[in-house]
Amino acid sequence: FRLTMAARVALVFAVIITKACADCPQPADPAMRGVNLGGWLVLESWITPSLFSQHGVPAGSGEWEFCQHVGSGAACAAALQSHWASWLTFTDLQTLAGSGITHLRIPICY
Repeated sequence: FRLTMAARVALVFAVIITKACADCPQPADPAMRGVNLGGWLVLESWITPSLFSQHGVPAGSGEWEFCQHVGSGAACAAALQSHWASWLTFTDLQTLAGSGITHLRIPICY
C-alpha cells in the first residue's frame, strides 16, 4: 500500500491543522467550517497573478503553461518549490484554526 504525493500532503496537513488547533476553542455545534486552499498546490493565474507575472507568464495560463514558459525541469521545479514553501505557512493554519475553521479543502493536480 503506497500513498500518492497528494495523499501524503493531505495527511501531513491533517496532522498540522490538528496540532495548530489543539488549543483552539471548540465550537458549541458540530458544524463543519471550511476553507479552500486554492492556488497552493494547483497553480491558477486568477488566484496567484503575482506568481505568473513575476515569471512573465501570461494571465489566463495554468500550471502546464507556467512550466512551459519558465522552463521545464530544474527552473520550473525551483519556482514551484519556492511558491509551495511560502504560499501557506504554519501561522496561516493557526490563524484559520483560531478563526473556527475545522476543515481544509486542498486542491491537487492529477
